[in-house]
Amino acid sequence: MELTINEVLPARDKNNTVDLYVVSDIKVDTHTDPYTASEARVSHYPDWEPAEEDLRPRKYEYRLPDTTG
Repeated sequence: MELTINEVLPARDKNNTVDLYVVSDIKVDTHTDPYTASEARVSHYPDWEPAEEDLRPRKYEYRLPDTTG
């Protein structure tokens, strides 16, 4: 599962209480216009705090060095 920084940072803050909801296994009927979603599974993790050992870096932002100086 992928998380954004805006999901992880507030959950790490001890001043916040965060619940994590995961919606998965969504069935989408592509024969309708607009598409119709149904039969999703919802998982709820109350008072969620991401464990450091369960987080993996998957994307980095990189600032290019200034080459004009």
